[in-house]
Amino acid sequence: MVNSDQARALLAEVGRSVPELEAFFGCMCYAALRPEEVLHLREDEYERPAQPEGWGVLHLTGSTVTVGRDWATGTTRPRIAG
Repeated sequence: MVNSDQARALLAEVGRSVPELEAFFGCMCYAALRPEEVLHLREDEYERPAQPEGWGVLHLTGSTVTVGRDWATGTTRPRIAG
């Protein structure tokens, strides 16, 4: 967990050094998504806000969970919400 100042600093640095990952980390910081949920986001799952400073909505449809060998077989299984 990071506080809001740390999140802004993190995103600013990521934006400078690896801009293509800024949205990835932004989704984790501001939408509290797990990395496997961010990887599955598609543009059609994002409902843009009605006003410029309003809230948007993410409609999550799945994630990929990898289970470690100490816990199971180590396979990757798609998880579908619903």
